[in-house]
Amino acid sequence: MNEQSGRRREQSGRRPKGLGKRAWLTTQFVRRILRTLAWSNVVRVTVTGRELVPKSGPVIVASNHISMLDAVFLWGALRRRAIAIAMAELWSWPVVGWLVRRLGHIPVVRRDSVSGQSAMAQAEQILRHGGVLIIYP
Repeated sequence: MNEQSGRRREQSGRRPKGLGKRAWLTTQFVRRILRTLAWSNVVRVTVTGRELVPKSGPVIVASNHISMLDAVFLWGALRRRAIAIAMAELWSWPVVGWLVRRLGHIPVVRRDSVSGQSAMAQAEQILRHGGVLIIYP
């Protein structure tokens, strides 16, 4: 490893959990389930603009969502590992809480500036490691 890449790694810190191997395996499994649901027409899903997401490098995907399914299927439709900033309440839900922790998503307590600052610091690490960050402004 040369000096410059060592310095870059030092500045960016540890690789975020959501970009690790365990999160990748879980992502692949859940996306298979989502694609099966979409293919079987249990849920009607239309994906447009997927080609606009670069195959590598840091990306921020900003989306609105009308229902919880929008968030899930947007994450599922991406061809890269993506980490979302989401409402902290999800971490206390059965099954969903386990999944968001395993996938390394970032909790944020709404109207709490300390939580917001922590979420932004984690989001910065995702981007420094060339990841995809999903936000719902």
